[in-house]
Amino acid sequence: AGYRFQKKLTDGRMKSIAFALDPDDYWVEIISQTDASKTENETATDPSGYRMNHTMIRVKDPEISLNFYQNIFGMKLLRTSEQKE
Repeated sequence: AGYRFQKKLTDGRMKSIAFALDPDDYWVEIISQTDASKTENETATDPSGYRMNHTMIRVKDPEISLNFYQNIFGMKLLRTSEQKE
């Protein structure tokens, strides 16, 4: 599928929350709007219905991370900000 999960919707007691791992192994929280039992046989998804609930994404490798967030999550890059240490 192009991504790995730290926790799937079907794991544990909280069936509405999953955590995918981005290419830098940061956790991306995914909250289901539909009961997991109703989607267990789904093989495709439409990212146009997703809502992003966070305002910052940390990345280690911009090229790999941009590919992940744009091509897997269907997001669009609006701007970047680089913080020098």
